[in-house]
Amino acid sequence: MQTEAMLRSLSNNPIGKRYNDAYALLEKPVPELARINKTDRNQFIWWWQQREALERWWPTKAQNQRDRWNHPDAVKRHCLADCLKILRRT
Repeated sequence: MQTEAMLRSLSNNPIGKRYNDAYALLEKPVPELARINKTDRNQFIWWWQQREALERWWPTKAQNQRDRWNHPDAVKRHCLADCLKILRRT
């Protein structure tokens, strides 16, 4: 939805009145979307954008870790930490 709102508002960034107006028009047919707070929506957008990397990374973790990391914030934090470790090695 973010990308579509940016296209419709002719915006380069997901900010500003035109973007907000375009996003509101996209939300209108699905009122449940308006009830999602911005933090959760942004988290979902990040997850969606990183889904391929997450799908490759998740099976590399031990089952006990996957069981412990039962919140999206925890998974994101650990994934980013692992990515930083890899980047520092190269």
